[in-house]
Amino acid sequence: MQFSLGPVLFFWTKDDIRHFYEQAVSSSADIIYLGETVCSKRRELKADDWINLAREVSECGKKWCSQPWLYWNPHRTEHPAKAGRQS
Repeated sequence: MQFSLGPVLFFWTKDDIRHFYEQAVSSSADIIYLGETVCSKRRELKADDWINLAREVSECGKKWCSQPWLYWNPHRTEHPAKAGRQS
């Protein structure tokens, strides 16, 4: 049986989020879902922060998952999943 830990469901400070994921990597969870489910205008961590967290989680031997919106830049004209595709 594998255990997973879901994303942050609340608006927390950047330090609280980092502390949560520090505890997550030492937990018995096999898979850690990265991200916040709060309004995108209220997110404390930016895409680079999440990418660094994903690296840290991987280095601790855990699997991680995220949502595509995690890396979405509202200033881009194209969704990241479609970026770089040639028609």
